[in-house]
Amino acid sequence: MTGICRGAHAGAEHLEMARAMFNAVGRTVVVDEKNMDAVTGLSASGPAYAYIILESLAEAGVKVGLPRDVATLLAAQTMKGAASVVLETGDHPADGQAGEAISACKLRNLLLRCPALRDIDNDPFNLNEAAILTRTGR
Repeated sequence: MTGICRGAHAGAEHLEMARAMFNAVGRTVVVDEKNMDAVTGLSASGPAYAYIILESLAEAGVKVGLPRDVATLLAAQTMKGAASVVLETGDHPADGQAGEAISACKLRNLLLRCPALRDIDNDPFNLNEAAILTRTGR
């Protein structure tokens, strides 16, 4: 994924040439120059957040008895599948949560009653582990 912008000395033809070049190896988004720092920040930091969520899901799978390689594969494929749906449909990521909304709401209420998990708002990735433990009855 590449983010590009039109600079002060670049014309529309330059932008199209750059877009064609980058489209040959992936997807390209054109933004205003004022947004290039945001593109860089999201693109450079985003994978770290994805790895944190992936690790959280995989560790929860291990805690409920899955072998680490299986838990990691399942977690990675789950994230890949969710990302693919968003890319293919163009839907907002929140739209994919609709089917889980009632379960997530009930789970959150249950977790907030547990003294060990009352600080869940400050560590939202614990929700992944808690959800898996709850769904497996552990």
